[in-house]
Amino acid sequence: MTHYLPAAGGGWQEESPGSGSDARHVTFTLTRTVPEHGTVLGGVRGAGTIRISPDGGETWTEASPGQGLQVDVMVSVETVAGTQAKIVFPDGSTFILKAGTVVRLLSGGLQLTQGEVWLNVKKQGDTFEIITPTWVCGVLGTEFQVTVAPGVKDEIALFAGQVEVTANAGGTVTLSPGQKVSCAPSGLGPVGSIGAFTDIDASTYKAAILGMNQAGIVSGRQESSVWVFAPLETVKRAQFAKMVCGAMSIGVSEDSWLDSARPFPDLEPDPLNDLYPHDYVAAASAAGIIKGDNGRFKPYDSIYRIGVILMVVRALDSLAPGTLDAVPADFTSTVAGLSGEHAEAMSKAEYNHLTDGLAGFGPGWNAWDTASRGEVAQMLWNAMWR
Repeated sequence: MTHYLPAAGGGWQEESPGSGSDARHVTFTLTRTVPEHGTVLGGVRGAGTIRISPDGGETWTEASPGQGLQVDVMVSVETVAGTQAKIVFPDGSTFILKAGTVVRLLSGGLQLTQGEVWLNVKKQGDTFEIITPTWVCGVLGTEFQVTVAPGVKDEIALFAGQVEVTANAGGTVTLSPGQKVSCAPSGLGPVGSIGAFTDIDASTYKAAILGMNQAGIVSGRQESSVWVFAPLETVKRAQFAKMVCGAMSIGVSEDSWLDSARPFPDLEPDPLNDLYPHDYVAAASAAGIIKGDNGRFKPYDSIYRIGVILMVVRALDSLAPGTLDAVPADFTSTVAGLSGEHAEAMSKAEYNHLTDGLAGFGPGWNAWDTASRGEVAQMLWNAMWR
């Protein structure tokens, strides 16, 4: 495997590959993180493993979710497609590291050398800085994504809050939610838009919609000369199957659905030039997320809110076991009137903050109402941060 180790005088240097394995890993060092105690490795998804080293890379042990990360511990995230690791701070700030990412946590920020990081930084009154090879970004409580392609360009996309980006080559720009900018060694590029939707500025779900769109999971449609997301429109069950596959990084191909072994008889034969909806439905079914209703899937029926919650809980329990905490016996859900697996899923979702940000969520919230596109985006966005 390949390791990247801190080089003398700053930066990173590649360690010689070890014997017996050609699997690639990326590493980062935790140095004087704030606060130093209580920072833990959160959920790990995908086929890759996470390893930590307390002695500068001499010895490595596999890490487990919930394991504390102390000062100067090195962490290795295996570069396998679909793998990601999460670091959780005591104040609730969360970093999600995608496969192939190299970062270094600093006392007041993060240095990103290569790869992709999604960040949800809680506002504490102090500016949090993101340093890449081409710019420095100042953050004061926000949700955003940063990517770095060494020697090519860096990019930041902002979903909520505000960031100020200063290029090493000169020039500064302040981003607002829905904007993104790239930076090459030669300087900043023009400010662009995420999605360019004209109907989400007043939506409760704006940050979730922007983030899901940036991740390539949701899109909108063009009406006349503008793009809209239509956050109030309802979601069909087939549409949700596609969205949950994207949010949970479930692989989908033309081989996912086989007409000779259809998981649901109420879908017609699969067109071989389109994954939607058959292959998404089959992939979600194989993952244990979709179970249907009396053997039927009803792909073009609108999905209920409780159906979304049930399937999101199933997805996390199936694909990322241990991500959701068990519900204490004395916890009572805000939403009453449910029974069986629906009541269990609602309690688990609420206890694990999967319902955070839903407009009107409370005792009067009707779980059997149809789910809107904005609500589904919010619940899947919450799941992606678990």
